[in-house]
Amino acid sequence: ENVLKIYAYGKGKKEKIKNEQKIEKEVYYIVMEYLEHGESLQYITKVCKGENKGFGEAFGRLIFAQLWDGLEEMHSKNIFHRDIKLENIMIGGDDYKFKYVDFGFSTDNIGRLNSFLGTPSYAAPELHFKRPYFGKSEDIFSLGVSLFIFVTGGLPFKLAIPNDTFYQYFVKSDYVEYWRNRRVNVSPSFMELFDNMVAFDYSQRPSISEIRESAWMKEINWDLMPYLRQELIIRERIIN
Repeated sequence: ENVLKIYAYGKGKKEKIKNEQKIEKEVYYIVMEYLEHGESLQYITKVCKGENKGFGEAFGRLIFAQLWDGLEEMHSKNIFHRDIKLENIMIGGDDYKFKYVDFGFSTDNIGRLNSFLGTPSYAAPELHFKRPYFGKSEDIFSLGVSLFIFVTGGLPFKLAIPNDTFYQYFVKSDYVEYWRNRRVNVSPSFMELFDNMVAFDYSQRPSISEIRESAWMKEINWDLMPYLRQELIIRERIIN
């Protein structure tokens, strides 16, 4: 339920008139679920006249639970998205579900990958270095960046490279200094989870099951779901 549904696909014919002649062209089509509430990014960037505003940790946990549910479903079928970002997480339905979309860069290759795709600000360091990487660990990294944005309203760093103002601390495993310089108001359990998800060494990033069992996610309050929906409705009105 946290991945865009496809109802039908195939080939068809498209007609157009050119120089008073009817021309038929064969096209591919995909009939997809309609996600009427749009991209999740606009719920952060457009709510305060250009000023970023995150959802905080309580609502962030509820959003994140949906995102790792969707990612767990993908990875269980050996599908790796490779372009997780807020623009590719949309919201649909009366219950305002968060769903992954745009699988144009996805792969089912469980081995090392060499095609350097994705969005730079969400990409893991191994992609910036153009080194072979695993789709699973790349998805975890991008999901970590997405989580930070949902909670705080801003990017955690510009690029995951050694000379980045903030990511340099992850390269040196100096997480204390990162948070001292980053100056965002988040809990120690959030810091620990985020540090692990965007670790410089891909082998140190947690699995979906480890994320599920993290101290931060154990603090989730499911009773807040109706209030998250109401918050999304309020923000949608501001956007429109």
